[in-house]
Amino acid sequence: MCIRDRISKDRAKLSCSVCRRHGRDKRTMTHGVAIQCSYFGCAVPFHVTCAQSENMHVRMHQSRQIGEAFCCKHDPMVHTARLPSIGEKRIWNGNKNNAFEVVAVDSVDLCGLRFTEPGDRVERNVRRDCVHVPSSLPEREPDSPSREPCQVTWADGQTYQAELVSEYQLGMVTLECQGWEDCVVLPAASLNPPPSTKPTSHKRKNAHATSQGRDWQANLRPFDGKEVVCSVRHVETRGMLNFPEGASKPSISVPSDSGEDRQMSCLAFETFAGCRTKNAKNSIRLVEEGISLGEAAMRVGKEAAAGVTEDGAAKRQRAADESLVPPSPPQGLGACYVQL
Repeated sequence: MCIRDRISKDRAKLSCSVCRRHGRDKRTMTHGVAIQCSYFGCAVPFHVTCAQSENMHVRMHQSRQIGEAFCCKHDPMVHTARLPSIGEKRIWNGNKNNAFEVVAVDSVDLCGLRFTEPGDRVERNVRRDCVHVPSSLPEREPDSPSREPCQVTWADGQTYQAELVSEYQLGMVTLECQGWEDCVVLPAASLNPPPSTKPTSHKRKNAHATSQGRDWQANLRPFDGKEVVCSVRHVETRGMLNFPEGASKPSISVPSDSGEDRQMSCLAFETFAGCRTKNAKNSIRLVEEGISLGEAAMRVGKEAAAGVTEDGAAKRQRAADESLVPPSPPQGLGACYVQL
């Protein structure tokens, strides 16, 4: 079995974004096998040779034969992510459900250099310890770019003059996966902290606490017998809001030509009025109160949640009235009571 047979069909169908940007034909874009950006959540595909010709970031970790490549948007010279610490939890694109612990971080300080002889091309992934920046730098013109002149010791042992364009830090992270025989080694930029777990919302004990549930219409019971209106293009359609006996949702009665009131739901009344918004909370309003059904239901829900119901207010008022009545004199022998 050749190496190409081991490649999935989905990856073989990826089209190179660099070829697409240059306007090449579809056969060229899908020729060979494209890789994808190593940044977490990014899936921009490109050929390795196209990335190298465009001076994109492509680096191979020699000790483990693991590589990383980034698209132009996530260029590490511009967009540098923080390296994780040992003990933190991380996920990656292929495993977003289970977070694994970081057991080792192999970081390296790199930089980008611009040599004067080869032209305007930037040389990437140069080790920072090979670059020496003089302590005393000549004054730079105000309009010139912020590039520091430096000296770099190259692999051939020679020292060359260059300009320091940027400094960045990359690393390979080792994750300990429970249940797996070997650890997983991935680029640090391809990892992401696990999403914060939000507490599950339990079912509210008070069903009338808000008007955003399925039973928001039950909050309209205090407005039983109130007149409602739905206006469409300055044409008003009026009805009477009422709660049938044993019903949890109100109905709206509209007089008909036969003399009998026609009962319909809030949504049906909205359609009957010619309104197509399908949002009875806002389209139907209470005539006397001047608010929509949604606002009325929300008001009742807030009062119920705060304990300010109509019965509770009446009880508190009765208790306040009783506190103003002087108590009766105590009865019994030896009791002495003076009423002022």
